[in-house]
Amino acid sequence: MATKTSKLPVPPPKQAIGKAVPGSKVDKAMRAEAAKAPVADPKKNGIPPALQVQNRKPLSPQAQAKVAASMEAARKASPEAKQAALRADQKAAKAAEAKAKRVSAKERKQAEEAGATTAMPLSGKAALRAIASAAVANGKPVQKIPAGLKGKAGAKALAATQADGKAKAPRAPGKPRAPRFAEDQTIKVLVKDNPKKAGAAIRFALYRNGMKVSEYVKAAMKAGASESYANADLRWDSSHGWIAIS
Repeated sequence: MATKTSKLPVPPPKQAIGKAVPGSKVDKAMRAEAAKAPVADPKKNGIPPALQVQNRKPLSPQAQAKVAASMEAARKASPEAKQAALRADQKAAKAAEAKAKRVSAKERKQAEEAGATTAMPLSGKAALRAIASAAVANGKPVQKIPAGLKGKAGAKALAATQADGKAKAPRAPGKPRAPRFAEDQTIKVLVKDNPKKAGAAIRFALYRNGMKVSEYVKAAMKAGASESYANADLRWDSSHGWIAIS
């Protein structure tokens, strides 16, 4: 009597080395790892796979925020940004100054309409004009504005000067210049050594006993001096007793 034989269990297929069973955890992990690895494009030979377009990955929101903050800090530290900030501050300062002027002009206009400006003191050129007018009315016109004083300080100094009635003394006349010698007068040298130096010594050496004034002037002009220089030499030398002219 034949016995009923049972089938032996079929062993699972052997896993090839370096491969995983499709659908297994190992296969899924290997596929995920392969997806992460950069794909090399043969058309872009020479470019590293990590730098190729198909392998680029978008930044996370945190990384994007960090990059944006770094770029903003670099932009603020640039010379262009500093100049722009300076121009903005200058523009704001000018706007504030213009606003203050408008407010001041408006207040002054309101004060003028209300008649409240009569008690306000004058300043600057208006004060100087008022002081000058008062001085003329008192018979003491302003002679000169004190040196180094401007604005209110100058106005006070002028007012004090006019109140004291002090005026600067007129300038003393200078020493009159000696007249020129006549051309036919005769020169006589009174010193043995030449008392002058440089170009003046050259002109002094032109003197000769019995020489006429006109002859010396012509000789000095030939030596390069002007007529006025020659006549000045005659006056100077005669006043110092180096020559006599008769």
